[in-house]
Amino acid sequence: MCGIAGVINYHRQPTQPSLLASMLASLKHRGPDQEGVYHQGHVGIGMRRLKIIALDNGAQPCYSNDGRYVLVFNGEIYNYRLLRAELIAQGFRFETESDAEVIVNLYQRDGEAFYQRLDGMFALAIYDRIDDTLLLARDPAGKKPLLYALHDGVVSFSSELNSLLKDERIPRHIDPVALDYYLRFRVVPGDRCIFQNISKVPVGGGVSFALGKESRQHYWRVAYQPEPDEKPLEQWIDEIDEYLNQAISKRLMAEVPIGTMLSGGLDSSLITAIACKQSRHKLKTFAVGFNESAFSELEYSRRLAKELGTEHHDFIITPGEAFDAAHDLVKHFGEPFAFPSSIASHFMYRLARQHVAVVLGGDGADELFGGYARYSLVANFPHLPAEHKLPRKVDLLNKTWRADEFVECYKRLLTDGVGGQLRQQLYSRSMALRLAEEGSVAQVRSYRDELTMHSDPLSAAMEYDFNHWMQEAQMVKVDIASMANSLEVRAPFLDRQIVGFGSRLPGQLKLHAGKEKYLLQCLAKRYLPDYIVDRKKQELAVPLEQWMVSSMKTLIIDTLTSEQALSRGYFNPDKLRQFVREFDGSHSYALWTMYMLEKWHQQFFDN
Repeated sequence: MCGIAGVINYHRQPTQPSLLASMLASLKHRGPDQEGVYHQGHVGIGMRRLKIIALDNGAQPCYSNDGRYVLVFNGEIYNYRLLRAELIAQGFRFETESDAEVIVNLYQRDGEAFYQRLDGMFALAIYDRIDDTLLLARDPAGKKPLLYALHDGVVSFSSELNSLLKDERIPRHIDPVALDYYLRFRVVPGDRCIFQNISKVPVGGGVSFALGKESRQHYWRVAYQPEPDEKPLEQWIDEIDEYLNQAISKRLMAEVPIGTMLSGGLDSSLITAIACKQSRHKLKTFAVGFNESAFSELEYSRRLAKELGTEHHDFIITPGEAFDAAHDLVKHFGEPFAFPSSIASHFMYRLARQHVAVVLGGDGADELFGGYARYSLVANFPHLPAEHKLPRKVDLLNKTWRADEFVECYKRLLTDGVGGQLRQQLYSRSMALRLAEEGSVAQVRSYRDELTMHSDPLSAAMEYDFNHWMQEAQMVKVDIASMANSLEVRAPFLDRQIVGFGSRLPGQLKLHAGKEKYLLQCLAKRYLPDYIVDRKKQELAVPLEQWMVSSMKTLIIDTLTSEQALSRGYFNPDKLRQFVREFDGSHSYALWTMYMLEKWHQQFFDN
């Protein structure tokens, strides 16, 4: 696992080595073990490496056999040995045992068709020394980030925004549409950046640069197309059992110690149980909890770890530690990010890094197999039950919904930051005008188009969540929080075979008789005790609402009512001051979303 960065000046003016060195220094936490650089005139690309495989001879950049292509790469390719053998049989030579050298030679042979052969997680850059072109690409699930800026004929790219902004030629102009999206959903959209002049390489695609101009390619996108339920239940269980065992086996490949996250929930417990059967060594497992018992799963993770015979480690997070971690993560995320679960993730990954370099996690299972409480509402739309299991926030039951209002209903389900009415009350006149000029309605139109592609609301919602919610929130959180601690996280549920299987799975095998993730529960009975299989799902959450009306309240209020915060221009100062001072525990996620925006501003502008 690595961090990558580079600069290409298409005016053919020399790239300053000091700029690339500064960009890579900002990525040292992603790759503390080694640095590598290719610098030739107007081109400079490099990487910071976290050693996982090919410990002694896996340095980058890597070069193709013909010397034409130079590659830097962040990620892991699980089928690289198979591809390497195939290339050797065709006469290719290798100087390393790394997956990176396989990629660059595969590109020499296949061109952009190389992408379809890669099984893994990755963000990469390939420079063509003859044609003076650059290709940036990301994996199909968006597990590894990659940002870039094209400004006045200069291309700069990096794994993290903080590193990219070391190139001071890049303007820092706020994108009001991205900001409005953030306030609504607590994350910045995957196809925009908080800064107008910076872009993200598309998930499942790439961006090519030639003569200072860019073109985009889309290689892979998940589409949910459920098959008829014409097979016996046991056959479905056997299939996912085989796929998951294969996915875990591939992800246990490493030359460094590996562990698993073990929250005590279904997904991480299932992965841990299977990994225990496959691993040749005693598995290390990790969990975090809180003194607030309603938010802690430690009793389940400890009990299961003892039964599975793992070497278990856990950690209890206090409010003070949580607050410090939230502030520290701001610079790593680079953009405003207001999911408090990132705090718990940070402590889990910090704990794990004290013992291992790689962990397996359960990410992706909810989006593929129906793990969110909101899916039960979606499956019954427009007939919503009088009671639902959503933990807070969403006011859905104050009206009778029509079948053609699904987009609006689902938008409300996902809006858990600052709601639409509250945003309009708080926005300054200038902010409201900017949004009107920028056409924020385009985001809503895109949202509507994607959600109405299916006649089946459940498939529409889950496909949208996989291609947006998961990539914009979950994948960003996992990558940033883990790499801030120099830890690699692998996600067996996001294996290509499992993604294909999950996207074809009939809806009644996802939600059945009031049970979420029904097929995974059936599989889990082969590996796990009933107290894990049958327990109610508990999200990785922190006691934010409790802390915000107690230990955190004064600091949050003081921060948001400071002259500095009130002068940003986004909100009407009088209305923001009134909203913050009248806070009594309601609208806690709205307040936290605005607080994290202000902390981000302090980090990226005031500092």
